[in-house]
Amino acid sequence: MTGALDPTRAPVPDPWSLLFSQVGADAPHDAYRELRDRCPVARTRFAGAPAVFLTRYEDVLWALRHPEVFSSAGDALELGADQPLIPLQLDPPAHTRYRRLLNPDFVLRKTAELEHDIRVLAQGLVDGFAGRGSCDFHLEFATPLPSTVFLRLMGLPQSDLDDFLRWRDDTVRPDVPAGDLAAAAQVRERAANAISGYFEEAIESRRREPDDGLLSQLVHATIDGEALSRRRGRASR
Repeated sequence: MTGALDPTRAPVPDPWSLLFSQVGADAPHDAYRELRDRCPVARTRFAGAPAVFLTRYEDVLWALRHPEVFSSAGDALELGADQPLIPLQLDPPAHTRYRRLLNPDFVLRKTAELEHDIRVLAQGLVDGFAGRGSCDFHLEFATPLPSTVFLRLMGLPQSDLDDFLRWRDDTVRPDVPAGDLAAAAQVRERAANAISGYFEEAIESRRREPDDGLLSQLVHATIDGEALSRRRGRASR
């Protein structure tokens, strides 16, 4: 920010407090707009450590391209999970190796193979409300569809959809009193533990009985000749 400080202007609010003072709110757009307009590069503290909030596209893009300054490792993204979030909590070149493992399943030719199944999943959702002649589009279609596609891609049962939607909500918008960050952290931690437990069982199942889902492929994949471990993604040498 440049120029002399204007004593008549209200002080710039702490970005952490501003963005999370309404935990669970559907649309914190006003908070983001205020940060962009008044202090697009805002400093605060997160989990006792210095933190920086970037709110403009150009700044975010620069940060993503300079991991030596803005690292994704460690506590950069803390959602209550004991396991590291791979590849989100890794910087290049390690991040690149995991992306190289995942990318072949997301090229256009590969994703096009899912078109028929996605149409079936979408039609199934529409069938659930078509007879009524109306629906809550967000709740009954836009919300469940991405998760149904995820379950199909991973080779997980569609019957687990409600669990995944609940875990998503507990992670993104915990149902706690506005501003209660401690309660929100507890909800996220419980969700993270539940997700970890779910995938521990799913991984063991795919280890015993492989299938054609992405989860099974990852369970049996290697990086640089090393099998993936359950803790850090790669087995120790």
